Amino acid sequence: MVEQRTTSFNIAKSQEPPYPGMAGRWGRWIWGEVDRHIPRCYDLIYDSQELDKLSAQRGYDVREKIENDFLKATIEYLRTVPNHVNNVAPKYMRSVIGTGQVINEPEYVHWAVHWLTEILRAGCFYDGLWRESPSYHYMTMGGLRASLAGVAGYSDPPGYVDEEWGLSLKDVDIDTTFPLFAKSYHAPEILDFPNGCSTPVHDTWPGEQRSEPRTKTVSTIAPGFGHASLGRGSDANQMQAQLHFSGSHGHAHADCLNLTLWAKEREMLSDIGYTWSRARKWTASSLAHNLVLIDRQAQKGSPSDGDLIWFFPDTGGVSVVEADGRRAYSARDDVESYRRILVTVPVSDIDAYVVDIFRTEGGSIHDWLLHGDADRDMTAACSLPLWLGPENMLEPGEEWVEPRNEREGYNCWGLVRDLLVARTDANWSTTFRYAEEPDRGIVIHMAGGVGSEVFLGRSPSVRRIGSGGAGDSSKAFDYWMPQLVVRRRGDAPLTTTFAAVEEPFYGQPFIDAVEPVSIEPTVDGCVALSVQHGDSLDTIISTLDEPPYPERRTIDGIVLRGKLGIVRREGDRVTGMWLFEGEALSVEGQDALNTAVGCLSGTIESATRKLDGAEEDAFVTSADLPTGQALHGVWMIVTHGNGFAHSYEIDQARREDARSVIVLTHDHGLLITGDVTQEYFYPQRKIEGKNSFRIPLSATTVEAD
Repeated sequence: MVEQRTTSFNIAKSQEPPYPGMAGRWGRWIWGEVDRHIPRCYDLIYDSQELDKLSAQRGYDVREKIENDFLKATIEYLRTVPNHVNNVAPKYMRSVIGTGQVINEPEYVHWAVHWLTEILRAGCFYDGLWRESPSYHYMTMGGLRASLAGVAGYSDPPGYVDEEWGLSLKDVDIDTTFPLFAKSYHAPEILDFPNGCSTPVHDTWPGEQRSEPRTKTVSTIAPGFGHASLGRGSDANQMQAQLHFSGSHGHAHADCLNLTLWAKEREMLSDIGYTWSRARKWTASSLAHNLVLIDRQAQKGSPSDGDLIWFFPDTGGVSVVEADGRRAYSARDDVESYRRILVTVPVSDIDAYVVDIFRTEGGSIHDWLLHGDADRDMTAACSLPLWLGPENMLEPGEEWVEPRNEREGYNCWGLVRDLLVARTDANWSTTFRYAEEPDRGIVIHMAGGVGSEVFLGRSPSVRRIGSGGAGDSSKAFDYWMPQLVVRRRGDAPLTTTFAAVEEPFYGQPFIDAVEPVSIEPTVDGCVALSVQHGDSLDTIISTLDEPPYPERRTIDGIVLRGKLGIVRREGDRVTGMWLFEGEALSVEGQDALNTAVGCLSGTIESATRKLDGAEEDAFVTSADLPTGQALHGVWMIVTHGNGFAHSYEIDQARREDARSVIVLTHDHGLLITGDVTQEYFYPQRKIEGKNSFRIPLSATTVEAD
């Protein structure tokens, strides 16, 4: 059959290994060359007398021919590939294991076990997530699970010695041999929506349910992958404001600092996710995400990873995340700032709003983008008087070319269509409502900005054409969602601060007013807003200040020394105060929230890991830190010598031999020797330089109900 099957091939210039990945004879990829059914079939017929007869007829040992010239030759061909850390390797490793067991070649079993271990270590971040996306995570882990089932209970033949990796396999126990598998298998679940579906970041199929629906949501983070979810609420009032700050590591979208919002049982502000349709370029583009574009250009950078600045999962009910995404535009040399902070502020057990501040410096045009639900039709209305705008957002000289398939390119600005426009310096709002449920929706309150151009139109939502091969590509541009673009222009390098409040509601909106608040002294990037809801007035002040913190004073007597402060008042009574990385927050010199220090810092001198035989996963520093449970649940930010930053949750700290031992809740995955740091997990960089750390602190006082 192999000799007679007709296939067309692209002939590579070199016929020497390593061979091209798309050089398979059984199918498109060489990974499909080792079919798992073939060794099983051979095992079933091995004792057949027909093979003896065939050997006699042909004058050679047919079994030997099958094993050497077919099974072994195919695996040796596969082994010419130098690296097998990819999302399909687990599937063909299952076939390699089966072949090794059938023909009694333990070397093949060991080779597969080695690469299965490497896939978990060299393909997953330290938080356990596969480097690409949730969908490809589960594809990879599903293959791993099947392969591990094939090796469970396996023992080497007596006397076998593994000379390459030194492995000795006897009655293989999955948990012992592959300790990282249990950690990784369900890793993306912490980011799932309340309905159990994966957050559709990068190439993830929307609506893909991977966990059981929840009745309660809290804040979570995948710090290695780069995705945080500010969560709260229960049952129908669960809410998540998700900030994505991952880089591009395969099957990626240009989406650093994208916002996704789940509230009131709906994905109100969607990430479209994965498609195999002709809209694929659109869904992967920066323009199809909720973020800021610079000079109308998509994000482009390598590497493009963001850095976490803050993660406060729950400080008296308020949750905060902030990330720096400058590397997403690292192909440019003029972007000095690209960062976003989300603050989830509770109003009641059922309602909360999101303060959303995006700070950018570089280029001369900044577009703040926001679109609605990609699953259901929504309407859009704006508080500003709008006039009829252009058919689309293409510039003069640009043209729209209709794509025929997923590989064809086009200008994505041609897909932002049917525009109504306005120009304003003042505050304004836009409301997205569900067409079939107009009492359910979201209000976007936007703080004023000089010369803001507002475009309200629509863009493709894509999802309803179907997923994968079942999707109807011809209908890729048949489904639409409301699209908001807020544009600001200026001389380069343009500095902007977009400040918005997102208010999801069911029934009626609960915010009465959002207004800017005068603050002195003010500087670029300093934001002060008031949010009136019912009898309560919240004042939010956000700065970029560093110690020693200057005083920032509002016109009504609130004083902040720090980076973020929130004050809630009912009339003249202060009912709540929240302070993040700051030293003082006060109201009219009376009610005050003071801390000794807003942030702890130091240098990591060494590290220990349980997987290396230590009793705990920990960092050691000469900095004098609070001991015991004082830092329990606090997230520290470690900046490596290469400038990349990662975050780790603290369990506790203690003093030992004139040093502080910071015990972590999870494996940090770092091997530190002097000034050299080696990442145990993906991307396994060897980094020169010291590891500095920051431990941002928060404080709160909230009046009891």
